[in-house]
Amino acid sequence: MDPVGPYAEQKFEAEQALVEVFKETPEKLCIVRVFSVLDWDVADFTLGGAIKNLTISNSDFKLLNSDDTRDFLTPKLTASVLIKIAHTTSLAGIVNLSSMCGTTIREAAHKMLTESGFEFSSTRMLPGNSTRPYIVGDNSKLISYFPNLKLIWQPSIYI
Repeated sequence: MDPVGPYAEQKFEAEQALVEVFKETPEKLCIVRVFSVLDWDVADFTLGGAIKNLTISNSDFKLLNSDDTRDFLTPKLTASVLIKIAHTTSLAGIVNLSSMCGTTIREAAHKMLTESGFEFSSTRMLPGNSTRPYIVGDNSKLISYFPNLKLIWQPSIYI
């Protein structure tokens, strides 16, 4: 699949540059494509930041594209897997880091909000009309190296 948009194009170009740098020793290069990272302690411009806006009861903020499906991981889980990968010399090439499980943005927001004690208002969720409504990864290469990885998205409690 070709990159969609300037951000994806930049990521692809960076990967190509790394492949070129490591062309003599490709076994020393492992490119990890991390899928959607979602939790409370993320930047405001991310989905987690948008979900934080839903905790403001007097706000008229609405979450768009809530029916889109994504493959979520938490920052802590992502970091722990990246550390395992960094300590593995036999893993090379391009690897997806994903849960292989699709969750709608609506479901993710509902889970994060209700498990943290906030009201969930579906009226503040708008379906939207995005160009990429379904993005779920295939991490079978990663699992072949770490068959016991439990890549289940479990958001932390918001404090």
